[in-house]
Amino acid sequence: MITTLNGKAVADRGVFRLILSLAAPGEVVHCAGFHDGVAVEHAVTLRAENEAGGGDFEAAALPGLRLKPAENGLKIVSITEKSAAVRKLKPGQIILTLNGEKTLTEPVFETAIRKGVNTFTVLADGHEITVVLRLE
Repeated sequence: MITTLNGKAVADRGVFRLILSLAAPGEVVHCAGFHDGVAVEHAVTLRAENEAGGGDFEAAALPGLRLKPAENGLKIVSITEKSAAVRKLKPGQIILTLNGEKTLTEPVFETAIRKGVNTFTVLADGHEITVVLRLE
């Protein structure tokens, strides 16, 4: 959980997004918070949202699910055995939509996912399928 960005308190997702929106691509943002109960600090270099070659990321609301931007959605890079998605989603699949929102970027995915029932449209083996996943 991130508690500060550049020394400013992060009370919720809206504050997090506001602070990041004020930073420019290439700028280094200093993050502090907790991971598994241990205090951590990181310096992160921001990139433009549409910049090619974006790296993979772990979905904050769905730990253990690593995604990477793809041409038409978010490609599933890996899923750990502890992830709530392990029985429903598979590496190599592409998440096209989540709860009706096109999932082309990390911010869209993180905003669309919620506690309760989530409906994914996934490209699997060349076919679109619907996957329903409940998050506590």
